[in-house]
Amino acid sequence: MEAGGDAIRRAWRSTWWEWDDGSSPFYWRWPKWYRDVMRDGMKVHFPRETPRHTVPQRDTANLQVKRQMVAKLEKVRRRRYISPGHVLSLTSFFAVPKGEDDIRMVYDGTASGLNDSMWLPKFRMSTIETHLRFVEPETFMADVDVGECFLNFILHKSICALAGVDLSLYLPPTENSPVLWECWSRALMGAKSSPYQACQGMCVADELIRADPNCLRNIFRWSKVRMNLPGSEGYDPTKAWVSKIRKDGKVACDFVGFVDDLRPSGPTSSECWKAACRSASLLNSLGIQDAPRKRRDSSQTPGPWAGAVVRTGTSVCVLASETKWKKAKNQVHEVLEMIQSRPERLERKRLEQVRGFVGYVARTYPSAVPYLTGLHMTIDGWRANRDNRGWRLKSGQKRKFSGITEEVGRGGEEECQDDDCEWYLDSEELLKPNHPTLRSSQGPAYVRAVPRLKDDMMALGRLLEGEAPPIRTIRKKNARKAFYGFGDASGSSFGATFEIGSRIDFEYGQWTTEDSENSSNWRELKNLVTSIQTLSERQDIHGSELFIFTDNTTAEQAYSKGSSKSEHLFELVLELRLMEMRLDMLIHVIHGVMRGLPILQFIPLHQDAFSRSPGVRTWLENVLKGFDPNFLTPEGWFEHHHDFGNYVWCPPPAAADVVVDLLGKARHKRPEGLHLVVVPRLMTGRWRRHLQRGTDFHFLMDIGPWDTDTLFEPLLIFIALPFRVHDPRLKEREKLLEKYGGVLRQAWMREVSSGSRRDLLREFLRDARALCPMNIMGRNPSILVEADKEIEQLIIRATLDAFWSRESSTVRGNLAGALRMEKTNDRLGMPSTTPPMGPYPLRDAWGMQCALNILDRSMDAGLYEEKVQYETFRKMRSVVTNITQAGVGAMDDVVGAYERSRVWISKVPTHSFWFSTRFMVGLHKRHGEIIKQDWPLPIEVLHAVGKLLESQWRRTSDKGERKRCEEMGVWFTAGFCAALRGEEMLQIELAGTANSLKFMKDEATPHFCLRILGRTKGNQLSGANFDLPCVATTAGTNLRPGRWIERLVKTIHDEGRYTGRLFQRKLLPSRLFEFEDDFFTLLERVQATTDLI
Repeated sequence: MEAGGDAIRRAWRSTWWEWDDGSSPFYWRWPKWYRDVMRDGMKVHFPRETPRHTVPQRDTANLQVKRQMVAKLEKVRRRRYISPGHVLSLTSFFAVPKGEDDIRMVYDGTASGLNDSMWLPKFRMSTIETHLRFVEPETFMADVDVGECFLNFILHKSICALAGVDLSLYLPPTENSPVLWECWSRALMGAKSSPYQACQGMCVADELIRADPNCLRNIFRWSKVRMNLPGSEGYDPTKAWVSKIRKDGKVACDFVGFVDDLRPSGPTSSECWKAACRSASLLNSLGIQDAPRKRRDSSQTPGPWAGAVVRTGTSVCVLASETKWKKAKNQVHEVLEMIQSRPERLERKRLEQVRGFVGYVARTYPSAVPYLTGLHMTIDGWRANRDNRGWRLKSGQKRKFSGITEEVGRGGEEECQDDDCEWYLDSEELLKPNHPTLRSSQGPAYVRAVPRLKDDMMALGRLLEGEAPPIRTIRKKNARKAFYGFGDASGSSFGATFEIGSRIDFEYGQWTTEDSENSSNWRELKNLVTSIQTLSERQDIHGSELFIFTDNTTAEQAYSKGSSKSEHLFELVLELRLMEMRLDMLIHVIHGVMRGLPILQFIPLHQDAFSRSPGVRTWLENVLKGFDPNFLTPEGWFEHHHDFGNYVWCPPPAAADVVVDLLGKARHKRPEGLHLVVVPRLMTGRWRRHLQRGTDFHFLMDIGPWDTDTLFEPLLIFIALPFRVHDPRLKEREKLLEKYGGVLRQAWMREVSSGSRRDLLREFLRDARALCPMNIMGRNPSILVEADKEIEQLIIRATLDAFWSRESSTVRGNLAGALRMEKTNDRLGMPSTTPPMGPYPLRDAWGMQCALNILDRSMDAGLYEEKVQYETFRKMRSVVTNITQAGVGAMDDVVGAYERSRVWISKVPTHSFWFSTRFMVGLHKRHGEIIKQDWPLPIEVLHAVGKLLESQWRRTSDKGERKRCEEMGVWFTAGFCAALRGEEMLQIELAGTANSLKFMKDEATPHFCLRILGRTKGNQLSGANFDLPCVATTAGTNLRPGRWIERLVKTIHDEGRYTGRLFQRKLLPSRLFEFEDDFFTLLERVQATTDLI
């Protein structure tokens, strides 16, 4: 109530343009599984001791800056983002310039040790390449900005006390104390947990914004996924490789988010604006601030997004923003000046800042990536595994001389990996590569420039020399063409083949003696460079897209990364990149094969492993037996993976980079999911490293139970293990990966049968799933939730009832046999004979929920005993059965029929083997009931039944209940007097029996007759109708069947029925079981209240 009231009050005080009192999430509008996080904040894991940092906040000497800082502190305090509270540790803050007259506040959670004490997983963020995937020529784009992004989200109470702020020198203290300590209540910018929490919240909001893609009123609707992939016959290089398509054939409206910047897009200007309005309005409805003053209308020439500017007129182009372009130019010139003035003493921290920002700009221009190598080498050249030119030494080589001072020579960690161009973030500082608080690993303060640094900076200077940033073409509306080629350099020979339309161009030759001395990797890449140069001289390939295949993985990796650790390979990569820029081409270097047949047969970039060999899916289904896996289709990539569960992704190699982004978003939203990604080892330069970073484990399978004639390449299998942010169980995960990971990656595993590898992988996944269990509601059961505790107890009780449905001797015998069988299997090296005992699917597959309902009913207080009896609570089973059979899907049961015989394959959970044969039997054995079969009813029992019925009949005014009393009165008394069996009572005819009531007025012997239709035990004449006389009141025993028959006949006549059977509750003749519950309930009441039974 407190959180909800605060959110409503803040919204009430907002204006059209601003949330003047700040905002608080409308947590009740978020999905149920995420409401606790939005209301209470995200709980995180503290693997180390939490800090107790109480160093006071430093003052600011510049009075003008201090006044600006005070104004910004008062704003966040006025909005109660900083508020009074218990403080255990202090964070710090300082100001950095923002433009010429403003400042930006930097809140630092690192100096206090707060960030070091927390564990947060890496998460993937959208890049400009993500945006470009769903943008085509003539697409319109808009911009939506989230106000106070991080501050929209609540800081968990376990972090608040550790995120204290000392305001004593900046705000007036209170009367009671000169010290003013308060704490953050929102996700502060400098806390390690804030980026993960805020971006996760935006991902969940993303899901709500998109809504149902099948709804025709949804602006983000779509009907199918178009796979326009290279290698397919209809590949169109003017269209995106993977697109969501509407029923009208147009690319669907979409949007992509980068922290607090949303970029909606659409095929028309109006649809794009509607997409932007939908995004902004739904964010506001969730309590996330939209900043309308920053919104930009739909356009084909929008402003910058994620550091890049996209243009979509007649072609899709991307370029850097002018501000970042000029800043990158200045920083490159600054490094050149540093080299010219003092090359042996360059400030390492400043070089790291330059590397971060220029690398950020280089994401827009991948061809510039190789020119960053000099910076990498200079920054890391002090490490022990580098030679004097900055190149990494091979294993076993020794550094001849350090080339740097003793101060510089300490250290020895592994080299930084900033050149990987990854967008997996660990903390807030990485959100802005030029952030002044960026910290690096320990190392020297100054480093010496490597020989190539000056050349690289001069090359970058030439690349950045234009006044305006250059345009990089992604796809054109009409002009672009696609070419395929193969190159190979074996031994002393080389050759290349290109398919251009219906014609094939080829060349071949032999290496010179000097070239032959180079490595095979160099010869392969040199062959590609020479072949493309020759092709450009023969054909007009300007502006085209070229796919060239080689059988050398090193060439593919070097080109895709844009660099190489080998100096010679690096020069060739650089030459290829320059050629790509000069010819405005898109060049793809891919590791593939060729067998002398049509080229397209051996470049299946557009085919996934399942379509190439169905045996792959069969093998995985056996691995995941019991996991209830969801095998995702391309449509499922964008929709179905947004739930909790276990998922298998099998993208074509050309579309695997799309899965990288979608998998990253899925894991960020719901890290409890288990994911397997299976891709043939093709085009790995586009996605392999990203998948390695985005998953926990991967291994290669080159032999399996599938057709190697259609699937030539090995399979790469990536596994993303489930975890919880607040309880990741890091040690258990590490042990699990050590136990199974090393074995699955061993070379000798190729000799192991696919069945054994299947069992090993299944065991690995089972143990991984056990580290992060979930209930059927898709969340972790909590001991703090009373309902969860009660459900767990009921499940245990139901499981034990099912377990002990067998006799104890049978259980002991089964256990002994299972242990003996496992010993045999271990001795012979065979897998388990029986199927795995889990995990079970994340759904109620056998009626557990119905079992819980029955168990809960069994604990109700009884009318005459402490608890209700078995015959009472077992009726819950009938309730579930009857309602289910009348519900949705009940008429879809499969029917097996032969002549007049029919068998229904039921979907009712109460008909399952576990429920009916195990649980109900065990429950019956445990609870018990007193059964006296073939026991005659003495007259005393009939008198007791009569008293109960008479009392109930007089007490109630309900016609239905009175009729049931009358039926049982006739059943017990008249049936006893006429000596009729149970099924014979159903043969009593109404009209004849009603006519005989006139004999009730006989003064001498008042009686009536029961008209019987059919045979009875005493009368075997088939089809004969006969009357059985019955006295109105028995002499001596004083039973009164006449009273009950008169009451029952009058009730039936009042209902308007005069024909048919006397005991008939429906239009059709009744069956005996319809009266059993009432019959036995009366006997149970007699048994409970007397000692007659």
